[in-house]
Amino acid sequence: MKNSFNSIKKHGLAVFAMTLLLGYGGFSYAKSMFATNWYLIQTQGTNPDDDTIGAVTMDPSQGGECESEPHPERCTIQLQNDNNFNLDGVQVSAAKALPGVSELDRTNYK
Repeated sequence: MKNSFNSIKKHGLAVFAMTLLLGYGGFSYAKSMFATNWYLIQTQGTNPDDDTIGAVTMDPSQGGECESEPHPERCTIQLQNDNNFNLDGVQVSAAKALPGVSELDRTNYK
């Protein structure tokens, strides 16, 4: 009886640990699927909606190509892109007209 209880306890802890690992891995994957991307501003238009979107970049608050001090030149834009459209070279207004694309934030640092 004692050996049976120890076996259950040992295997139960192993199953619990594996469940935690799998749950965390699934959560991390799901979180990454719904992450928003920051994009460089390739060229500035006369107004922010006429800006041309460039390549995906890192969050400006984490470093990257943008400065920490404000400048008149726009540097990046954060877009929710639910359908993973390729937005490189697209104007902001055209991108926001696509389904599942919306603007979340901008930085004016360059």
